[in-house]
Amino acid sequence: MIKRPNKLPIISRQVCANINQNNILKIERFNRKINVTTDNEDYWYYGKMDHIEPLLNQVFYRCMDGCFLNMDRIESVADQTVVFD
Repeated sequence: MIKRPNKLPIISRQVCANINQNNILKIERFNRKINVTTDNEDYWYYGKMDHIEPLLNQVFYRCMDGCFLNMDRIESVADQTVVFD
């Protein structure tokens, strides 16, 4: 089993950060921009989902082409609505 770091690097003109993956709720793509939603903040930067996937832990599920969900943080799913803890 490959051991992956528990941090996701975010690099843009506005911010450079290493985000703890346990704090990430979801990662979405909007056109060419990636939105990483955490407990406290949204991080936006240009990138590709295929470049992020190898960096993520196994708790992330790629539910669509442009979306990863942190399965450990999901409380419920109903009628295509996801509720996080």
